[in-house]
Amino acid sequence: MIMAVVNELNISYLRIVLNVASVGSVMDGIESYYQKLARKVYLSEFSIAAVMLLFAFSV
Repeated sequence: MIMAVVNELNISYLRIVLNVASVGSVMDGIESYYQKLARKVYLSEFSIAAVMLLFAFSV
C-alpha cells in the first residue's frame, strides 16, 4: 500500500487484489473443512480472509 501511494498507483487496484486473495482464502478454508482437516487450519483460513476483506473495504 505504501508503494501504491508513493508511485501514485490507483488504490482501487489494491482493493481488487485484496478481494481476489480473500476469495481464494475462503475457498481454501471451505476445502479444508470438507477434507476434515484440523479445526485450526480452516479457522485460520477464514480469519485471514476476513482480515483481507476488512482491509480491502477500509481502503
